[in-house]
This record gives sequence, C-alpha cells and structure tokens, in this order.
Amino acid sequence: MTGVMIRSRAKWYEEGEKSSNYFANLEKRNFTNKSILELEKNDGETIKDQAKILNEVKNFYQNLNETKNMTNDNTNLSELLNHCSFRKLTDLEKEGLEGQITQDEILTALKQTKNNTSPG
Repeated sequence: MTGVMIRSRAKWYEEGEKSSNYFANLEKRNFTNKSILELEKNDGETIKDQAKILNEVKNFYQNLNETKNMTNDNTNLSELLNHCSFRKLTDLEKEGLEGQITQDEILTALKQTKNNTSPG
C-alpha cells in the first residue's frame, strides 16, 4: 500500500494520513489524467483508438529523433552561435563554481526538493 500512497503524490500521506481507499482512488484519478483519450494528427484527423494513438506517438518520436534533416556541418552551428549573445561570468561567479561541493550545499538542495520524488 505504501507504493500506492507514494504514487498518488498526496500531501496528506507525508503528514501521516493512512486511508488506503482514499489513496487508491487518488492514484486512479491521477492515472486517468495522464491518459490520452484522443489525438489530432498533423493532417487534422482525430484518432480515438488506443492502438492507433500509441502507433502515432511512436511514429512522432521516431521521426523527431531521425537525423535525416540534421546536418553535421559545423559552419551552420557556428553561424547559429555567432548570432547568440552569452553573458560572461564574473571572477566572483567563476570562483564560486570552483572546488568541491560542500555538504551544506547538498543539504540545501535536498531540502528544496519534494518528498518521494526523483531528481531530474
């Protein structure tokens, strides 16, 4: 039941609530909110069949990650970066980034994260 409580991401669990039914229903609702019930394709067609939706999503990401439209020409990259302006770090900022990470810095970062979540 602990997994159900964590996946439901309920604030009350962190504060000690133990209602199993409540957390199971909350997890079910959160799962439903993540479902794609219908999808509009680039050509305007709307699909509602889950198998077709999964296939369309798969195709979308395959096409997105293909390198056929990408070029490895460094001149294009240089040209792009030449039009960008990046702020340079001050000497004080550079010094702050040097050296080992302290335990206090780690503790501060951990305290700023929500409970039962993974980093990233």
